[in-house]
Amino acid sequence: MAGGKPKVLFSKFIDPSLRHRLFKTIQDSSTVSANGQISWPGFRGIDQYVSTLGDAFVFPEEISHHEAPSIIWRGILDALKSGKLTDSSVLEAFQRITDSTLSEPLRDFSMWLRLSYTHPISSPDILFWYGGVFIRLSARIPSYMNISEQELSRLSPIETKDTPNFGYLVARTKARNKTEAADKIFGSTEILRSVYNLALKQWNIIGSEQKPEAALLMGPYQFYFQGRKSLLPESMWFNPSFRDEHWGAKINIGKLSKHAPAIRKALGSSNLIH
Repeated sequence: MAGGKPKVLFSKFIDPSLRHRLFKTIQDSSTVSANGQISWPGFRGIDQYVSTLGDAFVFPEEISHHEAPSIIWRGILDALKSGKLTDSSVLEAFQRITDSTLSEPLRDFSMWLRLSYTHPISSPDILFWYGGVFIRLSARIPSYMNISEQELSRLSPIETKDTPNFGYLVARTKARNKTEAADKIFGSTEILRSVYNLALKQWNIIGSEQKPEAALLMGPYQFYFQGRKSLLPESMWFNPSFRDEHWGAKINIGKLSKHAPAIRKALGSSNLIH
């Protein structure tokens, strides 16, 4: 509704009868103790049932992809504690948690990672804006983003902790919480990298096929910050696809600069310059 608060709605993907059966199964399998603790003795399918309910509701677009499952779990627990699982009790719980989530103040979040390209100190940054995230490719990071050797040594599971002499990708956004920030930053930076890799791929003229290898690779770890405070060690982000042997060849900054205007146009951020 225009001008009103964002609403949680029922989805058309799941029939009401199925939604009600899911509610009943969860209700019948749940035990609520006198102090409000909930358990499911002998019932191992609770995760799947609650996960399926994710398709039964439509959350406002302001709720990020990874926030919705958390709201669903919290809402189901709240509705169980208050009594019976029904359309009205569950929807009311979801709406209450959604309203609370959307009322959280915006905070500054940022992230840096290495990309497999060279960026001399003398070369200017390349700037992008996409999905509410400001992204720059740079030869340096702000001093508050430096990670000490001691912190690097504790990172796991990837043995390689950093890839010195390669360029940086630095992303900034405003978000209500770490989950929303991660969704925005990961989504925007992955789109940028994917579009760049499409632009950088060479064409096989004879076979009319593109080479499958991505040219612009992501480093082993991504380092997140709230304000100027590192989120290590509570939040550990790593690239499970990282392989040392793929980092032999470096893309020259000139190639990235050459394609930057077309990339900005594709992302709708053509007003930025480098």
